[in-house]
Amino acid sequence: MYTFGSDNGAGQTAPPLRQETAATDQPPSYESTVQAINAEQAQFHSRMVALQEQTVRLITTQSEEHQCRPELFARQLANFLIERFGLTDTRLSPAASVTSSADSTLQNPTEPDLWDWDAWQAELYSLPYYNRNDEEIYLVEKEEILGDVEIKLDVYLRKPELLNHFKLLPSVKKSVGAWNLSVMNSFLQMKNVIRDKCLPLTPIIKDCISSGLFPRAFIDKLHKIAIPGSAS
Repeated sequence: MYTFGSDNGAGQTAPPLRQETAATDQPPSYESTVQAINAEQAQFHSRMVALQEQTVRLITTQSEEHQCRPELFARQLANFLIERFGLTDTRLSPAASVTSSADSTLQNPTEPDLWDWDAWQAELYSLPYYNRNDEEIYLVEKEEILGDVEIKLDVYLRKPELLNHFKLLPSVKKSVGAWNLSVMNSFLQMKNVIRDKCLPLTPIIKDCISSGLFPRAFIDKLHKIAIPGSAS
């Protein structure tokens, strides 16, 4: 009688070898694929922030050394990069990229004192006092209103180019910390640190305006959240 397998010399047959399916033959799961993509994006974002900071330091150092305005170096460098890499996207300017079509021909304001931010802050925060480390502490008085401000800032800053610009501002670095910023991908992450330190958002908003990051309509909206009847 014919038997499957091989003869072991004692008239018995060994069972056939089973073919195991290698685990590597299985396609990656959805979860692992998403995690890999998120990790790659986070790594790219971290490198981009580091490159931007290095570029800003280089421009600042060179402008001081040659007694020249940093804007001149920045403008020439931007023109070179646009030509060198064939960048024809008209949305290169972060501030211009979010300006509404109705305001697209208008330049974003750069003078925060056009709005009464002292009164705005007084509506949201208590008078400061000093802690044991001699640091000013501000307590939130109107949680719901401040939360509305934070949400609007988060929505506005969701575009990577805007968030990167935001993270380079001196007031943001001072409030959140450069190390913390390197691993943060949203304003809501940053605001948690700002709240933990009991710091007001006012200096950051004023810094955003000074850098031309916000269009007038958005500034008005932020200001009127705390002071409904205000007008710039």
